[in-house]
Amino acid sequence: MSNDNYPGNRRWRVHGTSVLPHKRDVLDVVVLCVVGTLWHFLFGVTGNTYLFGLVAPVNESLWEHGKLGLGATLMLLVVDGIRLHKLGGRLPLVSRAAGLIVMNTFIIVIFLIYTWILSTNILALDIFLYYTACYVAVMVHRYASDRGCNSHRMVGILLWVAILSLYAIVTPI
Repeated sequence: MSNDNYPGNRRWRVHGTSVLPHKRDVLDVVVLCVVGTLWHFLFGVTGNTYLFGLVAPVNESLWEHGKLGLGATLMLLVVDGIRLHKLGGRLPLVSRAAGLIVMNTFIIVIFLIYTWILSTNILALDIFLYYTACYVAVMVHRYASDRGCNSHRMVGILLWVAILSLYAIVTPI
């Protein structure tokens, strides 16, 4: 039985979208968490290759760690492409970009607040924050997808060009 059809889950809806995860949402969160965690080490493993430095963190700054979500979201777009190729659907460029933007904003704001309160950062909290942001990104993606925002293909392409350009320009390699 689907989460959406169960009558007891009507209270778990926000503007008609269930906040309970679907099976594909769980897979998306797992992909974001695993790929993002591995992405952290990509630049060092590749011998500090400039090309990988454009999309992978090159130092321990908060800005560079935004690339964890970037790399993982790009991998999710590949998974989406494979998934949708058989179905003939549109690639969710807009909703994935919205999820990435909210994810990185969530990480930055919560990180700055908690380090301001505690006057230090704690690795376990940083990891928990990243994994929580992965869940938030998937929920934003689903909410935006349910609203039909992926029908605007050109907007999605422009968003991704802007995101990739921003990370490439500000990379301290």
